[in-house]
Amino acid sequence: MKLARKQYEAPCQIIRQHQLDATLVKSYATDFCGVKTLSETPREQVESFVAHLADWASKDRDALLCQLNSYLGARGAA
Repeated sequence: MKLARKQYEAPCQIIRQHQLDATLVKSYATDFCGVKTLSETPREQVESFVAHLADWASKDRDALLCQLNSYLGARGAA
């Protein structure tokens, strides 16, 4: 099932548009999806995360940045 372009933004596009740290977004994604690596995550779950990220970034970027910054300590361990 392919999503229409309007309905789906690529994670890289969201990261660039909202000037997010890609490493922190990846850490948040693995936590959000409840996996150790994104490669083991079902596509539907990744799409759900991307939609969540896009929505949160557009509605409350500051709160999203706080959430992402909570992964700073784990960054070296990743």
